[in-house]
This record gives sequence, structure tokens and C-alpha cells, in this order.
Amino acid sequence: MPGYSAGPCVLSPSLRGLEAVDDAGAVSRIYGAKPIWEGLALLDEAFVPHFQSPGHPETAAIGLIAERYRAGKIPHRTLRDGSNPFLALPTNRAAKPGVHRSGYGPP
Repeated sequence: MPGYSAGPCVLSPSLRGLEAVDDAGAVSRIYGAKPIWEGLALLDEAFVPHFQSPGHPETAAIGLIAERYRAGKIPHRTLRDGSNPFLALPTNRAAKPGVHRSGYGPP
């Protein structure tokens, strides 16, 4: 079942590879449709959550996904549980306070 880490994952260009930890067949069973593998591409690289996160049930499988991405030269960013992904982004990629891409929010 997808959790909070699914949100950042969809910011990537593609969700390919993550089927190792989330059952893509559930989309067909529940919604009667094929999975959509394209992400929103707001990040330039794949997002790999739960990397080297002791105690998380998916950390071993996530490690294999990161290995496949490295071997395939697929740009990706790993993230350990408890770390802040926004601190790792270049400053020009992080949102500035009060600036909202959607146009909604305080001026």
C-alpha cells in the first residue's frame, strides 16, 4: 500500500523500477486500468525513498532498485528515512517562501 513516500516518487520523470516495492497489478485489479508509469517530471531524476533505512520493510528492495538505476545510468536521488529532501536540492530548485508554482497561496 502506498504511503507518504509515494508523493515525492510521482515528482520523478518515471515510476519504472518502483514496481519492485509497490504492486502495479493492483491498479488493474482495483481500477480496471493499466498503470501510468510517467511521473510529473518536476524532478530531473528518479526519487528512491527508504534507502538504507534500517527497520523499514522495503529498504532491501529499494537498495536493489538504486543498484539497477546506477547500473543503467539512470539519474536518481536516494533518501534515508528521517532526512529532508529539500536540504539536498540545489537552491534554485527549492521553492522560496511565499512563492507557489500553482499560483495559489499568499502573494
